[in-house]
Amino acid sequence: MFRKYAVFSVTFPVLHKINLLLAIAFFATCCYQLVVQEDIVFSLGLLAVMFLLTLFAGSSNSRRKYISFPYSVD
Repeated sequence: MFRKYAVFSVTFPVLHKINLLLAIAFFATCCYQLVVQEDIVFSLGLLAVMFLLTLFAGSSNSRRKYISFPYSVD
C-alpha cells in the first residue's frame, strides 16, 4: 500500500498535495470541534488522521528508498 501511494504521489503530485491539504483541514476541523463541542465522537476523526499520517510517512519512506527521481541531486 505504501509503495502504491508513493508511485501515485510521484505520478500525480498535485493530487498528493490536495490529499495533504484535506488531511490537515480535517485534522484542524476535528480538533476545533473536539474543543468547542466537547464531544468524544470527534476524536474518531483524529484516528482517521493518524491512519493518513501513517500512510503518508510510509509512502515517503518508500519513495525515498526505492523510487528514483529524474530531478534528484544525487
